[in-house]
Amino acid sequence: DRRGLQRVIIQLAPTPRARFRAARVCRLVQNNAASYLLAVSMINLVLGAATAVAFYFVGMPEPLAWGAAMAVLNFVPFIGPLILQVVAFLAGLVIYPSIEAALIPPALLLGLNVLESNFGMPLVMEHRILMSPLATLIAIALGAWLWGTPGAILAVPLVVMVMTGSKAWNGRII
Repeated sequence: DRRGLQRVIIQLAPTPRARFRAARVCRLVQNNAASYLLAVSMINLVLGAATAVAFYFVGMPEPLAWGAAMAVLNFVPFIGPLILQVVAFLAGLVIYPSIEAALIPPALLLGLNVLESNFGMPLVMEHRILMSPLATLIAIALGAWLWGTPGAILAVPLVVMVMTGSKAWNGRII
């Protein structure tokens, strides 16, 4: 339970001042994690809607399902959208008469993902949470190796929480 973990962390601090500081760090980590997850969820909903609209206009069947898949898979940076691009290409091979036409759905996904990751995410996050792409990939790989798909999905939020806690404890945020 979240409250129990907070209590344990606060009780581990040796002095009343350190306990007060630990409580502030826990609150900051909780607020930053919630803010991050809300922002990413909103971005992914918009990305999913844009995917559904784009797929509707190029004649892909079930555009809402494709949009929902993009919204969910985009929670795993880099890897999730790549998986959907491969699946969209394979579906395009079945649906469209030529290989060139089959490249349209993954190209749309790539374009939407590039727009989201280079403009949407930085605009919404406003440089509050800085994490290098290499650290993101390592976190996802480690999370997937340790806990499978749930670990890959939770890896980035966990790293954000650890980074926030570390910076706050060292006095660079509070």
